[in-house]
Amino acid sequence: MRRLTARSFGGSALVGCVSMLLSLPDVEGGQGLATACISVVALLTGIAFFVLPFSRWPRAAVTPALPLFAGLVAWANAIAPNPFDSGFFLVALAVLVGMALPSGGSLLVAPLLCVAFYLPVAQWADAAQTTELRRAVPDVLVVCVLVGELVAYLVTKLTRAAAELHEHDERRFAALVENSPDITIIVGRDRRVQYASRALEELLGVPADTLPGVLFDELLDSRLHPADRAIPVGYLGPGEHDIRVREAGGGWRTIEYVISPGQDGSIVVSARDVTERRRLESEVRERALHDGLTGLPNRALLEERLAGLDAEGAAYALVYCGIDGFRTINDRLGRAGGDLVLRTVAGRLAAVAPGTGSPAHLEGDEFALLLPGVALEGAEQAASDLLAAVARPIELPGIGRTTLTASLGIAGTWSGGPDAERDVLGDADIAMYDAKSAGGGVARVYGPSLRQELMADLALREGVALALQEEQLRLHFQPIVDVATGVPHGMEALIRWQHPERGLVGPFAFLETAEAMGLMGAIDRWVLRTACCTMARLSRTVPELATAYVSANVSPARLEEDGFAGEVLAVLAESGLPPEQLVLEITESAALGVERVVEAVRQLRAMGIRFAVDDFGTGYSSLSYLQRLDFDILKVDKSFTDEVTEQQESAHLVEVIARLADSLGLHTVVEGVETEVQAAALRRLGVASAQGYLYARPVAPEELARVLPAIAAARV
Repeated sequence: MRRLTARSFGGSALVGCVSMLLSLPDVEGGQGLATACISVVALLTGIAFFVLPFSRWPRAAVTPALPLFAGLVAWANAIAPNPFDSGFFLVALAVLVGMALPSGGSLLVAPLLCVAFYLPVAQWADAAQTTELRRAVPDVLVVCVLVGELVAYLVTKLTRAAAELHEHDERRFAALVENSPDITIIVGRDRRVQYASRALEELLGVPADTLPGVLFDELLDSRLHPADRAIPVGYLGPGEHDIRVREAGGGWRTIEYVISPGQDGSIVVSARDVTERRRLESEVRERALHDGLTGLPNRALLEERLAGLDAEGAAYALVYCGIDGFRTINDRLGRAGGDLVLRTVAGRLAAVAPGTGSPAHLEGDEFALLLPGVALEGAEQAASDLLAAVARPIELPGIGRTTLTASLGIAGTWSGGPDAERDVLGDADIAMYDAKSAGGGVARVYGPSLRQELMADLALREGVALALQEEQLRLHFQPIVDVATGVPHGMEALIRWQHPERGLVGPFAFLETAEAMGLMGAIDRWVLRTACCTMARLSRTVPELATAYVSANVSPARLEEDGFAGEVLAVLAESGLPPEQLVLEITESAALGVERVVEAVRQLRAMGIRFAVDDFGTGYSSLSYLQRLDFDILKVDKSFTDEVTEQQESAHLVEVIARLADSLGLHTVVEGVETEVQAAALRRLGVASAQGYLYARPVAPEELARVLPAIAAARV
């Protein structure tokens, strides 16, 4: 309001200055000079009110300026009378009186205003004008009083309302600060406390009214945790900071505080007790970085520690542990039994870890032991201790007292390349799987060749999946011929992989991987369909194969699948191949699981499909399953053929097998015939059919029309 008053004075003076300057052309001589001087004075007065800090003056200090300004108007009118200027100044002065003085002030100033208005003008006016002006004086007086009082009333009302609102805001803010759990401290430029909220009193146990005047640094230094004394409290820049302070009860509380600049060089410290929040954050971090079942650090924490050691350039070793046969244990004992095994192994791992070692539970049945500063010899010793610890007897529900084994992989900073390319955890994992491949219960040290083998295995897995999707698989056929005449009795379908880079690849190079990937079912279906369709076409186009059969291997798992019999019938119907021209081969080791396949074999034989037992002589060679499964063909393994001409025992055994097959109504086929001497021996032993490189290698179906006549011609 004072600022507005000062600006009003200045504005009025400037307007009067402009008005007088505009009247200069109408005055002459000394009056013009006087008018110009008064205008300059008015101009300087206006500038002074705008520039000088009059807004800081007390309200009463403005009052003396009013008669001075009124006298200025009177002097101006005395030198250069201008009723219009006088009237304008009077109204402006009446408003200023109301703004500068309390109610009733206009009663004192109004007569002065009237004198300033009347005397100068009346001096130069004629008698009639003077009389008129004298009559107007009361009216002017009333108007000035009314205007001044109205403005004074409004100003007083507004000023009081603003003061009450300001006081209300201050009380509300003070109540919020006093009752807030947050701590507020105002520290002056001299580093002494000017204000402290009640929350600080509750924390430190010191009455808040005794804190003003206390040095801020002394207030906290004596209560700071020893580990935080190096923190320059009060000198930190913007941002959040944590310190630990001893509370009134003697315990330690964690305080988060922010320092911000205040007025007149002071600082405002806003703080809050975050002890509970920091505890919860610590618990969350603990849970995030530790395994809930075993209590050991998890993979995330292990990788964090590995990254820290790598950043420091420190040497370390890592032992990767996998429990052998854990899946079987978990399936048999359920989750509770599996968890018991994991907790037991975790405890034994932690027990054998050296002082600087850090055990971790990675996932499932896999653990790790980080050994900072340990070389290969120390890691091998730790692995040996761990194998012995895991192998100690354990009591398992439903099993009783038993022992466990583990496969361990060892790697370290010595085993990788440059630091940027090193992956010790991955190297140890590869070495662990190499130990599992060796049968488990052992430790293996990582070497570059292991990674190469892993990469080759991954490439093989990707290739096998693509081979099935992109139709890279092929079927080759090897004739099964009459030993005496060379006439083909059938064809065995053998799978090949037409690799885009390696060329034609045999089944032993990829079928085991396909089985591990769960692709054997899809491959078996492809082989069965392709074999039947190809043989149906060949029986129509190649005269030698008009009545010959095609044999394809099938796994016991496929025989047990629901709908397998219907699937075979659908393939036969699609291809047009008669059921008697299809032979399904089962290996002897698979056939030993009689109960699993006997019913499936009976269903398919009832449809006219024949069965052969492959690789006979490599298993237990039990005669009971031959009778129960009612096979049609008995295929003698190549191992007997290799020795049939060199060892009398082998020749005699082949002869016995052939006679046994005849007595059971089975047709005998000997595999792996490679020489004429072997073929002649088989003829003498009474073997009817054979297959092998002597007659033909497995060939593509389009080559059979050329190969088969040559076989028969060679037997003549």
